[in-house]
Amino acid sequence: NDLANFRYCLTGTADDKDVYSTLKHKFCVSPDAECMRPIMVDGAPVAGGDGFFGCSEEDVACDDTAKCTTCPKSGCNTWPTADDWVKCFRWSWDGVAWTPSLSAELCTTAAEDGSYPASCSLPQARDTETGFSGNGCGECPASETETCLTTEAGKNAAHVSTLSAFLGLTLLISL
Repeated sequence: NDLANFRYCLTGTADDKDVYSTLKHKFCVSPDAECMRPIMVDGAPVAGGDGFFGCSEEDVACDDTAKCTTCPKSGCNTWPTADDWVKCFRWSWDGVAWTPSLSAELCTTAAEDGSYPASCSLPQARDTETGFSGNGCGECPASETETCLTTEAGKNAAHVSTLSAFLGLTLLISL
């Protein structure tokens, strides 16, 4: 038997990491099958997701990408760990301005493709509600490049433009 010609995936149902750790790998029927896992939000399968892990083939498929995702390698349908998540400051609109959370939080909500954010974002204009559709986790969408700033993980607490810093320093020196 040539394992390179077979696909295997973790198989079973798990709603938490402890149950997940008991799942076993099983071979898929098709060597081209993809492994399937639920989309995770805040470290658990999304509401309405059944926490199913397995081979996406024949009569078992990932039809609702809001609840599950697939990956193309054997054994790739793993439970995410803290190493898969970045920490970002969360931004919220308070009715007057965008404000960041007091501390960075794990970004545990997967994107539509099942991947997790690798960067953070923040609104460029703090006093304008429009133009920033995110919450701080993940990069800015292409449609918001003028109003949103993508940063490295944990670096989105606040952003002072070089021009603002220069003007502030100039004003201080002139006094």
